[in-house]
Amino acid sequence: MEGKNFVDFTTLNLKVNKYKKDYNLDTHSKALAYIVLENFLSLSPLEIEECITDAPNDRSIDAVFIDKEEEHISIFNFEYTETFDNSKKNFPGSEIDKIINIVNDIFFKKEDLVREVHPILYDKIKSIWEILIRKIPSFKLYICSNKEPPIPTEKDRLENALTKYHGLEIHYLTLEQIVKQIIEKKREKIYGEIKLIDIQYFERTDGDIRGLIGTAEAKEFLKLVALDGDLNLGLNEDIFDDNVRVYLGSKNKINKKIIESALSDKDYLFWYLNNGITLTCEKFQYIKQRMPLIKMHNVQVVNGGQTTHALYEAYRQKPEIDNILLLIRLYETEDTEITYKITESTNSQTLVNSRDLRANDDIQKRIEEQFSQFGYFYERKRNIYQNEEYSKRINNELIGQVYMSFYLEMPAEAKAQKTLIFGDKYDNIFNEETTVFKLLLPYELLNLISDERKKRAEVPFLLHSSLHILYTLKLLLEKDHVNINPSKKEEIQDVIKSFDDYYSKATKLIQDIVNIESSKDPNYSHSNFFKSKKTAKIIKEKI
Repeated sequence: MEGKNFVDFTTLNLKVNKYKKDYNLDTHSKALAYIVLENFLSLSPLEIEECITDAPNDRSIDAVFIDKEEEHISIFNFEYTETFDNSKKNFPGSEIDKIINIVNDIFFKKEDLVREVHPILYDKIKSIWEILIRKIPSFKLYICSNKEPPIPTEKDRLENALTKYHGLEIHYLTLEQIVKQIIEKKREKIYGEIKLIDIQYFERTDGDIRGLIGTAEAKEFLKLVALDGDLNLGLNEDIFDDNVRVYLGSKNKINKKIIESALSDKDYLFWYLNNGITLTCEKFQYIKQRMPLIKMHNVQVVNGGQTTHALYEAYRQKPEIDNILLLIRLYETEDTEITYKITESTNSQTLVNSRDLRANDDIQKRIEEQFSQFGYFYERKRNIYQNEEYSKRINNELIGQVYMSFYLEMPAEAKAQKTLIFGDKYDNIFNEETTVFKLLLPYELLNLISDERKKRAEVPFLLHSSLHILYTLKLLLEKDHVNINPSKKEEIQDVIKSFDDYYSKATKLIQDIVNIESSKDPNYSHSNFFKSKKTAKIIKEKI
């Protein structure tokens, strides 16, 4: 057991040190925060920065995350040790006292907190109080440490002290759990159902595996893989977690033929021309009858991702696809080794999402090639350059955010609606006029904005306004007729040289707006203000 723990300790310690260096963090505890928030809440670096409250006078609250619907509030405490011997010690009881006290103060709305905690944490607490006026969200308190959990008596003391707050859950994230999450990247289990047609199905069982082969209507299958079963919401990409290929797009030769087949007058031939769909699940059940409804637990599409996405594109062009039938192969097993073999032998696939669906677009490949000429690694797929120097890696989702904020003048949407980047706004961002120079300018400006924010951590509104400051810089530069559509690196550097002056103007302008808006609204909060689309209009009117 000790050897195993040492392996886990070393695994996490290496990652913590890497994150501390990559993100230029001042403590190992903050690096642990980045790792946990990234892996357990799937937050981006920009979102994580907004969550961090770890600083003097933080009262043991190191991060606060409020989801955009304001339904769930997560509060984090991070305790980290750099030595293996200390990792064998229990989470300190003194921290338990601090946590109990600050949670009580938050729920009792202690007014003195404005003087007892630092401004950024108080801004978070104020947001929580404002939410509690409108609704009752769920609360989760996370005790995260590479030490042993609190001893039983301390754990009981914490839980007994906070049990009076209904809806508050306490979670202990241990060294082993954090490492396991990093390595395995757990996914949410999907439960679904699909109706087979007529009596055209066949079942067999062999030991620890059970199989079912049948035919289903294409539209019924698409509902299975759609978000909440609603075809208008798009596909639920989590159902493709066990895939090793991403969708190659409608221009791909094979996928183009699939779409053409689905849209043709002879769409009834689809069943004969297509290999069908292979699914795996932990369990399926149905009543043996004509047109049985198959209910599946933890279902995954392991083969047929190209067919699925191509069919969905066909459906979007012509919703009347009632004549199209699909061959369905469904396998039930809880043996992960068998699942892997099925996945491998049927040419299975990895996580597919809107970003991954665009990864092989010609424009993404061209941008990657352009960035490589300047020594950058443009990540058109997630973490494909994870072994390269962090400062040289450029995330294409972040590029989309800065482009939306700077050129499309949509900072609130870029911050809160990232799905637009590889959805409705994709062609506005990535097109024939998109060059490495046009992307690098706002990207480098955002890096400078981030550096300035770290220098002025005591100013709360800066934590929420990076993309709005970028947008404001664009308006100010345009007003002075500065070229913001560079065609060479020297033109980018010319703009960068004037950054200090324009940054000062931008932050002063936004600070003045914040002062005015907060004086008008007693319930004002930075978080809500910079989520609002109206904020960009207010800034533009001032300029």
